[in-house]
Amino acid sequence: MPEKNIHIFLGSNEFDMQKRVSEFLAAFKDPAAVSMNVSRMDAQTASPGELANTAGAMPFLSPQRLIILENVGKRYKLRSGPKGQPSESESGDQPSENDASDEKPSDDRQDQQADRNSVEPKPSEDRKKFLGFLDKVPEFTQLLILETAEIKTKDIPSHWLVKWALKNPSRAEFVPFLPPANMQDWIVKETRRQGGAIEPAAAGELANMTGFDTRQASNEITKLLTYVNYSHKIGLEDVGAVSISTVSTSIFDLVDAMGRQDGKNSQRLYHKILEEKDAFELFGMIIRQFRLLIMARDMLESGQNAREAPELMGIHPYVAGKVFEQAAKFPMEKLKAVFHRLLLMDEAAKTGVMPLEVALDLFIVELSR
Repeated sequence: MPEKNIHIFLGSNEFDMQKRVSEFLAAFKDPAAVSMNVSRMDAQTASPGELANTAGAMPFLSPQRLIILENVGKRYKLRSGPKGQPSESESGDQPSENDASDEKPSDDRQDQQADRNSVEPKPSEDRKKFLGFLDKVPEFTQLLILETAEIKTKDIPSHWLVKWALKNPSRAEFVPFLPPANMQDWIVKETRRQGGAIEPAAAGELANMTGFDTRQASNEITKLLTYVNYSHKIGLEDVGAVSISTVSTSIFDLVDAMGRQDGKNSQRLYHKILEEKDAFELFGMIIRQFRLLIMARDMLESGQNAREAPELMGIHPYVAGKVFEQAAKFPMEKLKAVFHRLLLMDEAAKTGVMPLEVALDLFIVELSR
């Protein structure tokens, strides 16, 4: 383990971030040492006292304790002021007295502000307390802070955790995990790391499909190497036969989120897909997906399995496996009701009763409840 014991991992490249986390876990050779000395914690649910106690507990039969801490940014996110303006700077510094308005607030406003201050501390004060906790983390505790967020390179130096790390270089390190500058080259290297090879054209096509999602690209590479049995380079035809586009994957993810009644992710995925497809294209994909789900559910209830689906449904085995996995989560009555609703939406859009984009938005909200 490195001498520095606080490690701030920041960026949207979760795949490479988790590989680095695995290196820390590998330092614990004994499985018993892992169970006794490794803690995964969520800053949104763990109290400051619980976090401090875990960090301060002496390791058991090991020289090191490891804490993997997530969602620090969400826990200490600054509230917004009027009209969406931040109430305090992103670094957590207090606004200066010169910035304050000379206008004296009314008694009612003073009372309301006093009530708010008595109920919850200012976010900057929470941040300062958390940074105070970092100052006291003992040397025998390795603390990994995983901040999985979209961030631009120019914004990194002003991030409050990065600023703290730069002020404490002897104890802390900051490691950015940003999307690769050249995804095609990353795919070639990752394929080699997994023990195979890929032709440049195939790597380019896979990069087009996955964008900068390194986790999805790695999963696709694993499937492709299994498909070619590591016997030859992955070619363009192999990618076309096995891999599915990012949009298709997002459709699976969208239906999964709706099935889990995860409204927040359903909305996020819906609007993400709309950036690549118009509402009518997306609507057609959703209709096809629920038609496949009805077929798969019918097969499940009649005792058939996913191995028979590719031939009967005319789809790729990988897609069939995903469809059967989803169909198990939806009762047939619900699937039929959803499909009927989709037909009504189609009629309403064609007759001008409701724009399809609005109807889809309402449909996703309702199904995700």
